Amino acid sequence: MHSRSICLVVASLILSACATAYQPKDTLTGGFTETQLSPDAYRIVFHGNSSTSKERAQDFALLRAAELSLAAGYPFFTIQDSDNVINRSTSDGLTIGMPRTEILVQFQSSKQIGSVTYDSTFLIKSLKTKYEIK
Repeated sequence: MHSRSICLVVASLILSACATAYQPKDTLTGGFTETQLSPDAYRIVFHGNSSTSKERAQDFALLRAAELSLAAGYPFFTIQDSDNVINRSTSDGLTIGMPRTEILVQFQSSKQIGSVTYDSTFLIKSLKTKYEIK
């Protein structure tokens, strides 16, 4: 049983040697999921692996929100709620932290006065440049 645990830890370390890519979620490496709450609102969750920074998880959730906003015909969005956590997993004394960012976004047809409004086109260009995503 002990050797099986060691193999699982080694396998997870190999798989997590690189930070989670910007991709739909899969069970091994993480990624984003989204749930449409209304025609102009989504919940977006980005799950990172142990090599993913909290900042990267947050940025990729924002990137997905911007893409969904434009796809729905809205040039802007606001964040209605957010949650950022580090999920910790321990095996044989080794603790691994994996960031998870969840945001609830509301799409907007114009900038909202008195709240932080994200410009979807600008944000996509900025984050894709930052992370060298094509």
